[in-house]
Amino acid sequence: MRCALVGFGGIAERAHLPALSQAGIEVAVVVEPNAARRRVASDCSPGVQLFADLEAGMGAAAAAEVTFVLVCTPPYLHCCAVRAALQAHLHVLCEKPWVLHLADAEELATLALRHDRIIGCVNNWTAAPSIRAAWDLAQVHQLGPIERLQQQTLRTQPAPTVGAWRTDPLRAGGGILLDHGWHALTILLRTFAGRAPDRLAVRMSVAGEPLTASQAEDTVNLEMAYDDGRSASYFASWRAVERRNTLDFYYRHGSIHLDGAKLRVQGKDGALLEEQVFAESLEAGGYRPTWMRGLLQEFLVELDQRPASRRLQRESHQTLALISRAYSLAS
Repeated sequence: MRCALVGFGGIAERAHLPALSQAGIEVAVVVEPNAARRRVASDCSPGVQLFADLEAGMGAAAAAEVTFVLVCTPPYLHCCAVRAALQAHLHVLCEKPWVLHLADAEELATLALRHDRIIGCVNNWTAAPSIRAAWDLAQVHQLGPIERLQQQTLRTQPAPTVGAWRTDPLRAGGGILLDHGWHALTILLRTFAGRAPDRLAVRMSVAGEPLTASQAEDTVNLEMAYDDGRSASYFASWRAVERRNTLDFYYRHGSIHLDGAKLRVQGKDGALLEEQVFAESLEAGGYRPTWMRGLLQEFLVELDQRPASRRLQRESHQTLALISRAYSLAS
């Protein structure tokens, strides 16, 4: 199987390329406007066809019998890249957030259906071994239905990018909620079996001050509730004094706590049922070939299904809808 890469930044080089290689997928085409990054792509994948222009690259990808396109550009370029790939009759796996606006998501979903193509989003935190273990252990220890999920993402600053687009709401689409919160809300949806919360309450700020339209929030506190009494919360900040990720799953008959690399399973009485320490800590972020490979396997399963389930596309649409609701409430 062959694929094309649109964008060849750090995540493409350090996470996507190794995962593709491990899966036996050949990178045949790279589209990257930056000449220096095209040279890096050539060094990493000798013989790859290199293009600065998106349309030319998609034409070459179709001619080279590429199966899918992996979009690794900054968020504001996702929509046009996904659209170009679909118009070339290619499947698409896109970095998060797959688009910035619900209208764009609906347009691309219609286009994918018309061409019988699959769209997937790189929700790779759902493939983190520790998070998957948490879901599995809830079944193993018969903890019962989920009642509450609490997640926290602490960072001392935004991840560095060329052009500092992460803190520009026009190019990033938002701040920390759209960046790190995308992963948290995807985890929430999987934990609650695909059901979105019925009610949201949100507080956003920049440097401790209320958010304005021209700013990207650096801190968010999101409370979510279901009509059946279940609930969830998410707190994230780029202004923390430490890097840390925690997830606390509260079930009817016990709980699971993830703090970095350490996982604890407790019974309803608080007794320790199991403890594990993973090789990879969540604090190090999502640039992990292992996580990408897990998500890639999900995408490839969807490519094999006929008719297609489009589960990854629906999940991403739900995530975007939740984030859009939160921003509308905060404005």
